[in-house]
Amino acid sequence: MKAKILIVEDSFIVALHLQTTLESDQYEVVAKLDSGEGALAFLEHSRPDLVLMDIMLNGKMDGIETATVIKSKYNLPVIYITALTDKETIQRAKITEPFGYLTKPFEDREIFTVIEMALYKHGIDSKLKASEEKYFSTVNSISDAVVVIDRNYQITYFNPSAEAMTQFTFAEVQG
Repeated sequence: MKAKILIVEDSFIVALHLQTTLESDQYEVVAKLDSGEGALAFLEHSRPDLVLMDIMLNGKMDGIETATVIKSKYNLPVIYITALTDKETIQRAKITEPFGYLTKPFEDREIFTVIEMALYKHGIDSKLKASEEKYFSTVNSISDAVVVIDRNYQITYFNPSAEAMTQFTFAEVQG
């Protein structure tokens, strides 16, 4: 089996088509849900590799609101699959940093391409985040003062040892 995918789509026919299409290429569809609330409840006890999210959903939350919670709480890649292409919706959606945005109707091969790219990018992002956390943990724990200055000579980082040495907090010297 390939990746485990959660489908959040209010149209039963579209959700069934997505499931059939994905399973034909060995993806595992872990659930088909029609509301943001249902998706968040599902994620409390199960962890897919990726979420396919419609924007218009049943329930009180739309797909963008749901994706915002998924990103912050679960760090899962979300791909929007929607018929909505108006500027306001796209502006709201892009703030959630989706890993893809497919407009309905779409070709089956498009979904496979977007999923593979999203899974790859999410894997790279996760490795980068882990590396950054390791770096900052190291820099924060060393006894030497570390001050990072950007091209404009603005202080962008000040470790605890630098704070102790100068008696200034990072908030006081930032910028």
